[in-house]
Parts: sequence; C-alpha cells; structure tokens
Amino acid sequence: PTSKLSPMPRRSASRLAPEDHGRASACDHAHIIFTVPEQLNTLWQFNRAGFSGRLMKAARQTLETLLADPKYLGAKPGIISALHTWGRNLSIHPHVHCLVTAGGLDSDGRFVHSTRQGFLPGPVLAAVFRGKLCDFLKTAIASGDLVVPSSMTVAKCLSLLNRVGRVRWNVRVQERYPHGVSVAGYPVDETDTSRFSQPLV
Repeated sequence: PTSKLSPMPRRSASRLAPEDHGRASACDHAHIIFTVPEQLNTLWQFNRAGFSGRLMKAARQTLETLLADPKYLGAKPGIISALHTWGRNLSIHPHVHCLVTAGGLDSDGRFVHSTRQGFLPGPVLAAVFRGKLCDFLKTAIASGDLVVPSSMTVAKCLSLLNRVGRVRWNVRVQERYPHGVSVAGYPVDETDTSRFSQPLV
C-alpha cells in the first residue's frame, strides 16, 4: 500500500544573531518521547510514510505551540527529532524522540532561557499531541490521503481514532540534559508497553 504526503518545505537559515549562537548551544536540553498507541499500529503499517510524516509534524507542532505560550517559555525552541518505528524487542512501536532546547527565540529575536524546573508537564503534552495527531489522521483518511487497512472501513478508522482520542497517551519527558553532558549517558527504556490505558478524567 502507498500513501500520499506533501513534501515538507525547507527551513530558512538560522535566525539567531551571532552573539546568540553561544547561548543557544550552551543551554540545557530536554528529551521528550511521543509514542503512538498500539491500537493505531495497523493504520501505521498500511501508511508508513504518510503516518510517520504526520506523527513527526504533530510532535513538532505540539512543542512549538506549548512553548510559544509565555506560561511555559514564550519563545520558539530548537528541536531535533528522530523517528523510531520498532522497539528493542523488534515489535512495532512508532515513536518520536525530540531533543528540545530549554530556551528559544522570543518575538524580538532574542534568545531566552527556560526558568521552569519541570519545563513542560507530561499530561499537557500528551493531550495536545493526541489532539493534533488524531486530527491529522482523520483529515487524511476522510480525504483519501491515507490507505484504509483491508480489515477496516473509513467509518471504522474514524471510530477508532475517536476512541483513542478519549484515553491517555504516553508522552514521556526525560531528565534534562545539562550542557556538555553526553546524551548517551541518559538511557531510555523503549520496552515500556504502557502506551495507553487510562481514560482521561
């Protein structure tokens, strides 16, 4: 099966002023992992490129939306994302690792550092990410941009997305990486299977 996804536009060159480059590279970073509920694995298998592109987009937009809020940062962060599609036991396990600067560019182009101890709350991240990815997938299915698995219908796909949209998703915020400390020193448990189970209150 194939899927259609428009190519992402190229990003413009860095907006950082020369004097800000040192401050940006010297700030702490947060490691955030966005995981797809296992109930969506079949849809992902039939639409690996289209689903994965929307997964990456949902993770990025979640971070940019929340960190644009002055309550959390009020700036645009730097984000490095990596898509993993399998767990360490070779099970299907689509998820995105994001390394996010604990700071970013404000509306005046100045680099500001995060002063929050917790950076971003996991439940808020999970709720925003869930809403964005479900909306992207529903729109793509309704428009025919994603392939409907042979065992399902369009109605069943949309019903599934409505159901998973009412439960808690697994988004983990790892311990911050201090500047100068190797990421390899912070192991990640990718065998966690608690991808979603608890209803949201």
